[in-house]
Amino acid sequence: RKQQEHYKIFTDGKPSQITPERIKLLNDIGFVWKRSERRRQSAQNAQSAAEDARKTATLNAAKWHMRYNELKAYRNQFGDTRVPLKYDANPPLGHWVRKQQEYYRLRSKGQPSQLTPERIKLLDDIGFSWQRSVKKTVSSPCVVTTNNTTSMNRKTNTTVYSSPAINSSNMINHQYPQQQHQTHYVPSKIHTPN
Repeated sequence: RKQQEHYKIFTDGKPSQITPERIKLLNDIGFVWKRSERRRQSAQNAQSAAEDARKTATLNAAKWHMRYNELKAYRNQFGDTRVPLKYDANPPLGHWVRKQQEYYRLRSKGQPSQLTPERIKLLDDIGFSWQRSVKKTVSSPCVVTTNNTTSMNRKTNTTVYSSPAINSSNMINHQYPQQQHQTHYVPSKIHTPN
């Protein structure tokens, strides 16, 4: 405020404690000399902040819908929405699913959450699992219960065969157009946790 007063005196051509060098230094850091300019600048800053918030909200909504569509594709491929946290084919999707579950838990406790009723409805419509799944290991998504049975492991894109007598010469790798597909033979039964 004192600098503003001294500046006004200086610009009126009267002797002042402020010098042209000080004025330049203050101008270089964006000092606002008039109160009306300060109010206008504050209003512009508020308007800019509101615009930034709108852009961020739009971007967040677009990202949310992108992940939602990825989850729908996952459900179409695997029949459920229990994406492993470390889903190799799309690592961000597993984390996104956990965040939605966390936001739902916060909302159910009455705490602030980014999960809106509209998003809850969209997720409910595709059969979203609001409870966290048991941690899946490399073989846990597979269910192999009898000999000579095949099951696809969705976490690692691995086919597991169970056979009574397997030796290392029977291990093979299959090439699929999209990625390397590994095949493992397992001599005993594999059980998944409930």
